[in-house]
Amino acid sequence: MWERSSRSMLLVWVVVLLLTTILGSVGPTNSKLGWGDDAHPAGSSNVELATSYSKGYTNEEAGWIVKWKTGSSPDPEVVSNSNVLSVQETMNISVMKPTEGMGLKQWMKLLHASPAVEYVEPNQQVQTLAAHVEPNDQYYNRQYYLKQTGVDKAWNYLQSQNQAMNSSNLTVALIDTGVDLEHPDLKPNLTKGINLLHDGLPKDDNGHGTGVAGVIAAVGNNFKGIAGVSWNTKVMPIKALDSRGYGDEDKLGAGILYAVDNGAKIVVMSVGLYRYSKYMQDIVDYAEQKGVLLIAATGNDAMKLEDRAAVKYPAAYPTVLAVGGVTPLNRVEARSNRGPEVDIVAPWHVYTTALGGGTREQEGTSMAAPQVAGVVALLWSKHPELKPYQIRDHLRMTAEDVEDAGWDSSSGYGLLRAERAMQEPIKREAGADNTTKNKAVVFPIDTSRSGYIDDNGRSDWYRVDVPYDGTLQLKLERIVGNGTVEIRHEHEQAQKVRHYGGISRTVNLPVKKGKHFIRIRQEQATVGQPFAYKISSRFIIYEDPFEPNDEQYKAHMLPARNQQIVGTFSHTRDSDWYRIQLDTKTTLKLKVTTTTARIDPLITMKSTEWKESQFFDETREGETETVILEGLNPGRYDIKIQNAVTSRSEPASGLYKMEVEILPQYSDPNEPNNKMYEAISIVPQYDYSAVIHAPEDEDWFQFKVTQPVNASLSISQIPKERKMDVSLQTKKQEKLVGARNDRGQTKLVTGTKLEPGTYYIQVRADAAFSHQPYKLRLELDKLTATSTASVGDGMSSESGTLNSLNSKLSHLNADQEMTLQSGEAEAPSSIMTRADRLRLWFVFLNWLW
Repeated sequence: MWERSSRSMLLVWVVVLLLTTILGSVGPTNSKLGWGDDAHPAGSSNVELATSYSKGYTNEEAGWIVKWKTGSSPDPEVVSNSNVLSVQETMNISVMKPTEGMGLKQWMKLLHASPAVEYVEPNQQVQTLAAHVEPNDQYYNRQYYLKQTGVDKAWNYLQSQNQAMNSSNLTVALIDTGVDLEHPDLKPNLTKGINLLHDGLPKDDNGHGTGVAGVIAAVGNNFKGIAGVSWNTKVMPIKALDSRGYGDEDKLGAGILYAVDNGAKIVVMSVGLYRYSKYMQDIVDYAEQKGVLLIAATGNDAMKLEDRAAVKYPAAYPTVLAVGGVTPLNRVEARSNRGPEVDIVAPWHVYTTALGGGTREQEGTSMAAPQVAGVVALLWSKHPELKPYQIRDHLRMTAEDVEDAGWDSSSGYGLLRAERAMQEPIKREAGADNTTKNKAVVFPIDTSRSGYIDDNGRSDWYRVDVPYDGTLQLKLERIVGNGTVEIRHEHEQAQKVRHYGGISRTVNLPVKKGKHFIRIRQEQATVGQPFAYKISSRFIIYEDPFEPNDEQYKAHMLPARNQQIVGTFSHTRDSDWYRIQLDTKTTLKLKVTTTTARIDPLITMKSTEWKESQFFDETREGETETVILEGLNPGRYDIKIQNAVTSRSEPASGLYKMEVEILPQYSDPNEPNNKMYEAISIVPQYDYSAVIHAPEDEDWFQFKVTQPVNASLSISQIPKERKMDVSLQTKKQEKLVGARNDRGQTKLVTGTKLEPGTYYIQVRADAAFSHQPYKLRLELDKLTATSTASVGDGMSSESGTLNSLNSKLSHLNADQEMTLQSGEAEAPSSIMTRADRLRLWFVFLNWLW
């Protein structure tokens, strides 16, 4: 009895001790400010409290609130050493601060010693409750990207300046798949748009445009959905893409023109393609002249295309703000396209509006670009006098480095920072001091920036990294100022100085691969007259050594041997012709690779042996094109390589490489065996070599079985660019089993159980090949009492092995089969089960009781 009561008491004391500890650790702390006995134990320093508090939370110019004891007048000694800021006689309070000659700590001691003082409190700053902006939208807590880019801080700053969300008179045009016009979180902010695909309203039939619109301007503080970055901004929906998300370039151009001519201040384009267009360049320039800022996504192909990925157009045009993507950890997203044209990055992942009135997660540079558009709307509302080039420069200067310090080709100038863009003053010149060569700022190719020279004779220096030999085209536009402009170009030891006058001038500078320095200086100007300018660049790659070869009659002659040719597309409609003279019957293999997604290789071949030209374009931009021409007769063969991104291709900053292989010609020793009745007899356990010498060629083989067997057929050494199929048939041409490989798969296996009789094998391919023989092998295994035949149709060698293993495991249960297939014995579990844990708890509680 005593033992049980002791345990009960022990349990009670344990519980009491735990509760005491918990309550003691989380209980309220005494936060009272002042000098009363409850606020400070005896011997504590009241002066230290006031001093430390004032450093963190008090504006010293606002002073301290001093309460005089009831019946007491202000202490003359305290008053003589204080500046009295104000007096509240009803409450017997003075707002004071120490005189200039009196230190704060000394003054606090004086107050502490005065018998007339009841308490002292810091005069803290107060603000309206609306100063902290936090939308009440239902899914605002899922919009992490708003905090990642400082949009929430920007809202609060603008609110404190009485400028919050004053962007209702500003319109952002959205060229996309349209917008859900009835979405409750978008409808109040939609303005008149246009459908460029067909008659009717710009309704979204894809969902992409609706998501982009929500990021920009979903209505905020409406207890539903999400909050847009600039939730009072108007959105002009322009439908230029169909339900699949595709559209034509002329519709993109028409969309920009409609936006510019109908009052939009910002145009956001989460679309792109890999080719430069003079047509689009003219439209982009028109928007810039009209004071409209264009913003576009860089693209999402970096992981797939690796180093060949490039910034897509229209983001790659110099005056378009190109936006890449970052992860929640502020690292550049692996799929976000890189390149010299990248200006800024924003979060890749968003939570936004969805088609049908809902919300959803979306991702991509498509969702990063509208975040920048929303911040620009806020910035332009705060500074309506700014020009597009000033907006671009300001966002670059206020961005946060996430990769290398300064500019880099992955993140541009860094992560969008909305609060910095709102708080920091607008500077006349983009970037740091660049008045000397060793302070030259990076000026990436195919971009634009502005400059400002305030003193006659001062210089601006820029560093340009050129990827290949070629021409650097600089376009200099004077904004204000007069006099002559001097442009100095330096590369290693070479220097060249040129003088230019006028308002605008385009300069072509021959350049070699590497670093170049450009100095811009104003000469002969009016004293005191500043000089402001815009400068943009475009790089044009060098002309390859095989030019001129744009026409077939100018084809460059190549020897009939294995070789590699490196070429460029250096001018409009550039195409390169080559000629090979074959003296014997042979197989010709051509493989064309490229360094950039801005090149889509198209191979055209002509010959006196053919009636018509042959075209080969099986892959997309940046991918490899391979052609194998079997059994070419002796003669002349002309090869044309061109960029298929468009029928009117412009110069592309990249290379292509054509590999030419003259392959040996193999004959088929089994021919003629094109028909079933011509089938060649074969024996098991032997490799038979053969080729498919023509597209219509078939190879037939036969064998006999005298007793029940397991038959296995395999074909190996299949060319990677060919598909083959094999079938096993009876005399009546009844198909028993067959197999087909995928392109790139070099072996296939199939088989089945056979009874005595004669059987036929049929082998075919999707195209001829004679440069590499395939091998056919037949395996026959006698059936035993325990053996079973492997089965399958269309199995690869790996599939056949797996199927064979499955047949052996057919009598096992699932757990046994999994253990055997993994090749490892199942180890005993060391993890305690839920039942084990419950049993231990019952034992413990029983012991306590």
